[in-house]
Amino acid sequence: MPVELVDDITVRMAPGMYSWCDLLTFAIPATASATDLINSVLAHPRYRHDCASPWTGNPDPVHGPYRLDSLNADGFQRCTRAEAVTTLWSWPAANLNPWVSAELLLSREVVMAWASPVLSTADEIYRLSVPREGNEHSYGWVVGLNGFHEFLAVCRRRATATVIIATDD
Repeated sequence: MPVELVDDITVRMAPGMYSWCDLLTFAIPATASATDLINSVLAHPRYRHDCASPWTGNPDPVHGPYRLDSLNADGFQRCTRAEAVTTLWSWPAANLNPWVSAELLLSREVVMAWASPVLSTADEIYRLSVPREGNEHSYGWVVGLNGFHEFLAVCRRRATATVIIATDD
């Protein structure tokens, strides 16, 4: 069951923050099972991105800090909207220096302005919960020093699934 990429947005955080969010939206069959849907997203060439540099279209066998062969549908656990929002709200503050508080507030607003509409319409939300240890590729350590957070928000009514990646490089 192939999925089609219909939107690809990179949201940069406030100046002084080296963090960003990617939102990859896929058109999906509305009746696809969660397992088939997740596996189809994992198989899409755009999902193959090291998140350490701009995406070039080169389908490396990596995703963020992970070897692609370490990811499968079992690595995505169902979570609540509140859990996803709490993670995305808290994440920009990880290891934050105290003198960048204005950037933190702006970054939180930027993240939530993009992620909240996606999460609020989702029927199902899955969180990537594969441990990094033992699953990283050779240079995966450069991604997500302050965390690598990924959610898959599925909206059956709109027949879309949006991958939300929040990380730094």
